[in-house]
Amino acid sequence: MKRIFLPALLIVLLAGNVFAQVSGGVRLGGNLSNLKWSAGDLSMTDDSKFGLLAGVYLTAMLSDRVGIQPELAYSSMGSKQDEDGTVKLNYIALPVLLRYQIVDQIHLLVGPQASFLMSAKYEETAMRKTSRIA
Repeated sequence: MKRIFLPALLIVLLAGNVFAQVSGGVRLGGNLSNLKWSAGDLSMTDDSKFGLLAGVYLTAMLSDRVGIQPELAYSSMGSKQDEDGTVKLNYIALPVLLRYQIVDQIHLLVGPQASFLMSAKYEETAMRKTSRIA
C-alpha cells in the first residue's frame, strides 16, 4: 500500500500545473472520538473526547465538477474513561480524495487515507500520571 500511495501522492502534487484549476488551503476543525474495549465476553465503550484536526490540502480540478484533493493533516483522538483518565492518540493522516462539486460551496469527498500513529498516552485523572501506550 505504501509503495503505491506515496508515489501517487507525489505525482498529483507535482502535476498541479497540468490541471486547469489548482487551489489549496488550510483545514482547521475538531473531531469527537471514543474507544471500545473488549476481552472475551466483556466489552466497554469509553466516553467521547474532543480533539484537534489541522492540515493543508491541494485541490486539482479535472473538470467543472470532478477533482482530486490530497491532504496532509494532524488529528488528535482518544477517549475519556469516567473519572479514571484519558487516552490520547495523535495521528498524521494522508488522504487522497476524489472531489465532486455539487454546487459552488458544497462538494462530496471520498477516497482512501493512510494514517500514522505519532504518539499514544494514557493520563490518569486522580494522580496526573502519564504513561506511554505505544
